[in-house]
Amino acid sequence: MQRDWKSDRKLIALTVLLLFAEVVWLLMHFQILPNPFKSKVIALDQQPAGYVQKAQRELRKRSMNSLVWENASVDETLYYYDSVLTLSQSSATLYLQEQTEVHLSENTLVTIEPQDQRLDSQIRLKFTRGDLRARNPYATTKIETPEWSLNLDQGSEVSLRQTGKDNFEVEVVKGNLQFEK
Repeated sequence: MQRDWKSDRKLIALTVLLLFAEVVWLLMHFQILPNPFKSKVIALDQQPAGYVQKAQRELRKRSMNSLVWENASVDETLYYYDSVLTLSQSSATLYLQEQTEVHLSENTLVTIEPQDQRLDSQIRLKFTRGDLRARNPYATTKIETPEWSLNLDQGSEVSLRQTGKDNFEVEVVKGNLQFEK
């Protein structure tokens, strides 16, 4: 039985080429290499909610229909349904609609929720974990967790910190808030 070395070489060359392409694609996925194929197309119904005002060290964001956390930088636009995450020894300040500022300390995760059509210009944040400080001079703000929510009056400033799995500290620096279970 005679082997066809010519077809074996073609098969080996094709396999090496495919392996090389997979490695390059993986490096582009992890943003080690630039990805010219990555589109910055925004869904038609996706509206800007604000931008990253300050970022120290590692700040990540995940878009509404994405499974991948991407690096976020100063002046980057944030959209409704974006999740924002600060990693260890990192912090960020988000500047949202109606001049609302949200400062995120390390290991904090929030999602920017769309405005409720019944409540004009209310800023809504879904708080998952961490430590944040919010200041809202011109709009009401709602900070939600799965178990409860805080409704901040216009002009309020609040600090929210998770101290344990189900324990939180809330400090009202200025203004009023209503707690809802």
